[in-house]
Order: sequence, then C-alpha cells, then structure tokens
Amino acid sequence: MLNLDKQQLKKDLQNKNAIIPNILSASRIPAPLVILAFTFAGKPLETLLSAGAFALTDFFDGKIARKMNGQTELGRLLDATSDKFFSLGMLLPLIPKNKFLALTASLEAIIAYINSKSYKEGGKPATIFEGKVKTALLSASLLLECLTIASNNKTIKHITDAALIATTILQLSNINQYNKIAKAQKEKNAYKETNNNAETTITNEIEILQALKNELIQPSNDNQKTKVLTKQK
Repeated sequence: MLNLDKQQLKKDLQNKNAIIPNILSASRIPAPLVILAFTFAGKPLETLLSAGAFALTDFFDGKIARKMNGQTELGRLLDATSDKFFSLGMLLPLIPKNKFLALTASLEAIIAYINSKSYKEGGKPATIFEGKVKTALLSASLLLECLTIASNNKTIKHITDAALIATTILQLSNINQYNKIAKAQKEKNAYKETNNNAETTITNEIEILQALKNELIQPSNDNQKTKVLTKQK
C-alpha cells in the first residue's frame, strides 16, 4: 500500500510531530463501520454527527501537520489512502440501496489505480484542486445517501441524486486530469533517466580515454629514462 523505502519510513515514524495528524488521518479507515451502523439502525442524527466528526479529521490533519512541522511522506500517503478507504468503505455497503453508487465506486477505484500506478513508476501524484472539490462533494453525497436511508426522506433523496450526478462528472474530469499528470511525470522521469545514462556514458568514455592516454605516456617516459641512464653510463 505504501511504497516507501525503509530508511524514509523509519525517519517518518520517528517524527513525533507527525503522530497526531497521522492518527487523525488513520481514524478515517474504520469510520464507515461507525457511520453505517447508525445509518442502518435508522438514526439520522447520530449518522450526521459521526460523519461530521470524521470529516473534521480530514480538515484538521493537514493543518496540524503544517503547524507542528509534522509533514512527512508517510503522512501524505496515509492521508490519501485513508480517503480512499473511507470512500470505498462507505460506497460498497450502500450499493444495494442505490445501484448508481456502483458507477461511483468504479470511477473512484480507477482514480486510485491511476495515482497508485504513477507513484510506483516514480511519480509523485498530488491532489489537484478539482480533486479536493470532488472528494468534498463525494463525502457530502455519501452523507446524504446515509441520511436518506436513515430518515426515508424523499426530499433528501432528490438532493442526493443530484449530488451524485455532479460527483460523477467531477470524477470523469479527475480521471482525465490525473491521466495527463501521470503521463507528464512518466515522460519527465524518462527524460531524466536518459540524461543520467548519457552523463554516465560520457564519464565512462572520458575515463577510458584518460586510461589510454596514460598508457601512451608511460612508455614514452620509460624510453626517456632509458636514454638518460644510457648517457650516464
């Protein structure tokens, strides 16, 4: 899940300033269990409060990390991973209640795949502004869906449907944008690798030429020493 080298992971884990924001980020992984328990129990107020509490963790984890100088690569990945676990953890159990969510879950999985693949190929996928808007709208849509189930309110159901359509449009746009970013980063890495290989080749050739030069100079020096010794004799 996390593509970190051991040295970087150890360094990030030893950063005490990152403990609180990382705990806040990780708390969103089991969040669907709590929210959905209230949802299917028919408790709209508890559903709203628990969802709001977990949503605040997504708002504060980054702010606290920046304020406490606790920004780490582990924290960045944990934040993104927790968001995906939260989204898919909420989506999958709700699909039997709203079949349209199957499309929403599929598009979200595609976005996760694109960013994960980009990271493994050496890229550093970052959340774009449009992605943040999509995530906020998706969270709101899921909360509305939970409230619809918990309260059986038709008005909330209509608002939920509209929010899901808007979310789908943003997801499709995100897929296009993240694809472009991943492609650009891949080309950049390939160009950088090509330059590094070229520099290595040039360096090797210079070393070979220097070695040949030394071999040519050495016999000449030996001949001069022989002539000097002959004259002395």
